[in-house]
Amino acid sequence: MKISNIKIHQDSWGEIKWVSLRREHEGKTITVKLIPGNHYLVEPINPQKKKHRGRICTINGFEKNDIGDPLKIRVQFEDNNRHGKVSVDDLLEHKRNRKKERLPDPFILFLKELNQS
Repeated sequence: MKISNIKIHQDSWGEIKWVSLRREHEGKTITVKLIPGNHYLVEPINPQKKKHRGRICTINGFEKNDIGDPLKIRVQFEDNNRHGKVSVDDLLEHKRNRKKERLPDPFILFLKELNQS
């Protein structure tokens, strides 16, 4: 499976704010939301594509074609701070971007303990 269901979200001036797409990773279909400034892992779908594989990068912007679709993503790699371009379907969310599980507020836990006793 290649990528499917690409959604481009633009502002009122036509600039791309973020892109969401569905792709396959480790046998599962996942949705990836590409937002400038966030960290991503370069993991191409094609196993023969070795360039930049396994590197962590930050999105700087999108390169558009004549009709406004994003072709490449301008990134900055974290290991050497150099800039490069990767395909839209080569990125996965890096663990740093995932929200951590929020622990319940201590006061709410205290109220639950009161109600149980």
